Amino acid sequence: MALPDIEIFEGRLEIEGLYGTVTARVDRGAIVGRDVGGLLRLETNEGDITVDRASLSSEGLIRCRTFTGNVRVSLARRPANVRILLLSLSGAITSNLPLVERKGFAGRFREATLGPGQFLISIDVVRGDIVLDVP
Repeated sequence: MALPDIEIFEGRLEIEGLYGTVTARVDRGAIVGRDVGGLLRLETNEGDITVDRASLSSEGLIRCRTFTGNVRVSLARRPANVRILLLSLSGAITSNLPLVERKGFAGRFREATLGPGQFLISIDVVRGDIVLDVP
């Protein structure tokens, strides 16, 4: 299932039980996703992004971006085939996966590749923390 692009100026967006294509942008407010998967592109200017029980499916993309806010992504299960790119310019990056820190970037950059890296998890934060939690 593919939804039309979602744009909200101010408010909160909650998505639950959706497996498909979602492109959402909230200018001022939070995005919360529960039990979701597919091709996810979630972005805020000011607000947190929280994704619980996310699954990587055939489209294989979880992309979260915020200028000011924290991002927390919890996967439903440990992926066997994913490339992970996490960048926070001024916050902490926490994960229970073995991530490699890359030097030479302004801010903190961590990455990992599990298996062939066909799917992608990409999280960018300018001012805030990143948490990637995997069972």
